Amino acid sequence: MKYLIACAILSLCASTAVAAPAPDIIQWVGIHAARGWCSLETFVNQTEVLKVRSWDFSSEDPLLKKYVYCVYKRLNIVDDSGSIDVNSAVKILPKATDPIKFVHAVEACQSESGFDRYDKTYNILKCYNDKYPEDIIAL
Repeated sequence: MKYLIACAILSLCASTAVAAPAPDIIQWVGIHAARGWCSLETFVNQTEVLKVRSWDFSSEDPLLKKYVYCVYKRLNIVDDSGSIDVNSAVKILPKATDPIKFVHAVEACQSESGFDRYDKTYNILKCYNDKYPEDIIAL
């Protein structure tokens, strides 16, 4: 009987000690994995990435545009044409971002065009910056 109680206590301790990671941690790991993968895939200059992460869209570097599209594609928030999937994007918003403002801004920017999907995604991001410059989404 003592053996059964000890086993039950040990299994209870083991099951509670290995708790699932918080959703924020999973999201953070996913975003960083996408960034790393896309940096390797596109050979983008990290200086250009840092500029965009601080809302400087002065660069028209094609590798930067491919990087932006790649990160968003890996996060499942952009479709094959370069348009943002608003419902998917809302799920990974930083807590400080107002989802209603975000949805309105992105929907207003979906009509942005580009000569390819990379350019279109980049133009949507620039438009979003004009309408709601407080946050950057996962770059």
